[in-house]
Amino acid sequence: MDFKQILKSLIAVFLAVLIASKTASGVYYHSVEALIVAIILLSIFNIFLKPLLMLFSLPFIVLTFGLGILIINALLFLLVASMVDGFYVESFVSALWGAFVLGVLNLIATIYFGGSKNKKFTVKFNRSVQFTDTDNRTDKDKISRQPKNAIKDDDIIDI
Repeated sequence: MDFKQILKSLIAVFLAVLIASKTASGVYYHSVEALIVAIILLSIFNIFLKPLLMLFSLPFIVLTFGLGILIINALLFLLVASMVDGFYVESFVSALWGAFVLGVLNLIATIYFGGSKNKKFTVKFNRSVQFTDTDNRTDKDKISRQPKNAIKDDDIIDI
């Protein structure tokens, strides 16, 4: 995992916790220190624990058409709230709201910062058919084709 991905996660979690605490009545914090610890812990869980949880719950995620990821994020919110004194999430609905805000902000951060690897590829192909107008040959004879085993630079796909 690169620094750009970690920074994106920290910014998204920071903004998500702040927005969720201002918009939902069930998510709040008592001190700035508790907020910072909750943000760091939630970021660490999103980076390391969330992929494992998604791997183990993949059938559930597929059956719910991706809404299982929202539930995993909500459970992570509840886990962080149970571990950090001064950071509180009162109900599962409040945790769902925080997870929704986190998902939207992760989407915006991914669009803004870009994905982890921007893979660009170009596929080039060229099929040349040459017509010859010499003599009175049939149409089948007028088309000259290259042998199947001849490889030119134009036939190579660059990725």
